[in-house]
Amino acid sequence: EILGAEGARAVAHVDERRTHRAVSAASVIPDVDDGDAPASSVVSGTNRAYRTNRSLRPLRTGPGEDGNGDGRLRTYDVLGAPLTGRDGRNMGLVEVFGDANCGFTPEDEDLLVQLAQMTSIAIENTLFGEAREANRLKEEFLSTLSHELRTPLSAMISWLWMLRRKALDPEAAARAIEAVDRNARAQARLVDDLLDVSRIVTGKLQLDCRSLELGPVVEAATDSLTAAAEAKAITLARLIDPAAGRVLGDADRLQQVIWNLLSNAIKFTPRGGRVEVHLRRAGSSVEARVSDTGQGIAPGFLPHVFERFRQADPSSTRTSGGLGLGLAIVRQLVELHGGSVEALSAGEGRGATFVVSLPLAARPEEPLPAFAEAVPAEDAPRAEPQCLLDGIRVLVVEDEVDARDALSVIMSQAGATVTAVGTARDALSKLTAWRPDVLVCDIGLPAEDGYALIGKVRALGVDRGGSVPAVALTAYAQASDRARALAAGFQAHVAKPCEPDQLLRVLARSVRRPREADPRTLGANAAGESPDPF
Repeated sequence: EILGAEGARAVAHVDERRTHRAVSAASVIPDVDDGDAPASSVVSGTNRAYRTNRSLRPLRTGPGEDGNGDGRLRTYDVLGAPLTGRDGRNMGLVEVFGDANCGFTPEDEDLLVQLAQMTSIAIENTLFGEAREANRLKEEFLSTLSHELRTPLSAMISWLWMLRRKALDPEAAARAIEAVDRNARAQARLVDDLLDVSRIVTGKLQLDCRSLELGPVVEAATDSLTAAAEAKAITLARLIDPAAGRVLGDADRLQQVIWNLLSNAIKFTPRGGRVEVHLRRAGSSVEARVSDTGQGIAPGFLPHVFERFRQADPSSTRTSGGLGLGLAIVRQLVELHGGSVEALSAGEGRGATFVVSLPLAARPEEPLPAFAEAVPAEDAPRAEPQCLLDGIRVLVVEDEVDARDALSVIMSQAGATVTAVGTARDALSKLTAWRPDVLVCDIGLPAEDGYALIGKVRALGVDRGGSVPAVALTAYAQASDRARALAAGFQAHVAKPCEPDQLLRVLARSVRRPREADPRTLGANAAGESPDPF
């Protein structure tokens, strides 16, 4: 691990040409004949220097070189010394080869031991420095994470305290509600970023790649940030070449890439500035270029801009929040698509440009897939709950009391008659007796989870409620979780947290579908037809 994968080998020779040849052939491991107990194994076990001889085939690049063109074994004198850590742990060894009977002296051995000791110290110092830097970044990240979690929570708690005391006039109460909503969304995005990093690091992030045009993806990301740009009087412009070409990619994740870059640009651009996204063909690639007139990037930080948890200003006096994950996620997502991303800046105060390059799709004839709705802007308008569920009976299965109460109120205000329970057992009993029109079920439940419940529901006869439309409302939000829910018998999968009006639309569509249809067929249709991100 310390000296590399190729046998931890370095090569030097008094003849510089032979050094170059040896390095170029370093992947060729020579034949060694040391008997039953090679001296190198002795030095690894005892951390003591040694002198011995060794038979091996000389490294050659042409016949006759080294005076032995037939490839026969030659005998060399070998002088070795261990690379020993401060704790006595053996980290490797240094070996010097000489012609047979060259006669390494005790002075040679002392010199090599000193060289090995100096090398060991250098290796340990490097490792210690890297470990110290990693620990510093970890502590810095934990401090930032605590700040980013506590700040919006503090604002929400303060506003809620005043709302509870009824100490606000109508205008202030409206501001309080908007503040709570805005900070809750900030928390949700923070959690999403942490989960994305975790999935990337563990190799669990899955892409749904298809041939697609990037133009609609860029437009959706731009539209979602229009309000945020207008709030700072920033001009948000997009230049899209309709002939840029198609790429093979996951539309949702590519939209996340563009959204992250645009959001970052808006964050670091002062009032009255300009942010621009330009989509065009660049040779055999499609290039998305996001530029801003913001604070720019210092030359010393530019090489680290895509590293996780790195921030140009991690101090307590920084003016912009965030965990330093957005650009790291951008790079990882782009590289998973076989592309590259580059950061350019002339320096602080001179703006920045991020260039995403993705290879052209090999089969441009494939149809354009539907992509998720735009990532909601902080101040984006949201639809008020409507009476979408007039006369509909809804059975809610949710073990968290606060969430269960909130769902009951939301659906009741939309015109539904709601019965809410906290366990799968109670849900099954209520379903057969009450016969609801639609079932809304959490996946994580005590004793029996939502998958077990829907399995039992689908095993019931139609006359006992076995064909009731069912929606999984859950914090298990990965693509594999959605696929599992649909395969288990749910018609739709809605990830927490979700917009109430989105959930109401899903429920209304589920009830409108033919009740006599096969539940699994309904689930397949929901996955393909709906524009909502289930």
